[in-house]
Amino acid sequence: MGKIPPAFPSKALALLKCSKSSTDLNFHNFLLQSYASISTTDDSSALLRHMMKTNASFSPDKSTHHILLTQYCKSHDSNLAPVHQGFKL
Repeated sequence: MGKIPPAFPSKALALLKCSKSSTDLNFHNFLLQSYASISTTDDSSALLRHMMKTNASFSPDKSTHHILLTQYCKSHDSNLAPVHQGFKL
């Protein structure tokens, strides 16, 4: 059998393990907010996409998107592409 490729390309994200058994929205939002405080906007977006793909019952709410938008606004990047990407999730 071949090696399964990682679900996301970031080396920093690969260190983070998500609990597949947890379906609590607060847990997912807490995990995302904690990770967003130490990661890049791209890595945070990748984590959210990963959580949505690996847990079919997880559905982001306004708080989830607020976490990402807050991080985008604090990123000091004049490029608005990450903000638009956040709305596409």
